[in-house]
Amino acid sequence: MPEALALVYELAEVAAVSAAEAVGISGTALLTVAAAADFALSAGASLALSATLNAVLAPSIPSPEAARQQVKQSIPPRQRGYGRARLSGPVALDVVNANVLYRVLQLHDGLVDGYETYYLNDDLVTVAGGVVQKMASDAYPTGFLKIETRLGEPTETAYASLVGERPEIWTNSHRGDGIASAYFRCENGKLEYFARDYPNGKPNLSIITRLSPVFD
Repeated sequence: MPEALALVYELAEVAAVSAAEAVGISGTALLTVAAAADFALSAGASLALSATLNAVLAPSIPSPEAARQQVKQSIPPRQRGYGRARLSGPVALDVVNANVLYRVLQLHDGLVDGYETYYLNDDLVTVAGGVVQKMASDAYPTGFLKIETRLGEPTETAYASLVGERPEIWTNSHRGDGIASAYFRCENGKLEYFARDYPNGKPNLSIITRLSPVFD
């Protein structure tokens, strides 16, 4: 950078002298031209220095693993319905460990008839064997996000995969009896691909659900 600025200054002086000789500018006028060149050079140097300082001192963008999002909610009301509806629900668990998000949602009070289609934010996704499949846009790479559900039987079973990974926060006693629920596990890939893998940021799950069964 100093060498480049020196070259600019030298060229400015040569141009000023050449112009003076061509049109007969006086020595005083030549000094004025040189002063203007000095001013322009100083302004350019100041801008370059300012840009360098901004680049050095600007806060860096945190990695997804380092980011934290606090979830606050009051004691939620029970939601129950009939027919079909797209459900999300109160958060029973929301924990990030290293590069993995673990989340459990309480969808419905009481038994539901079944689950049909799955959404991450507003993206309709395909789930095969509990694994979200990569979209045509390359969002949600296969294997990065897994979904399990419970229908809300009077006596339910805990999510065994969650118990296996995080037994210190989720045990076999966390059954959720009588509550239809969903568990999803979301894993980050490389930071440079985060915007492609998760185009809408942290994924929020909702499911088209057949609600309370009606018996004849």
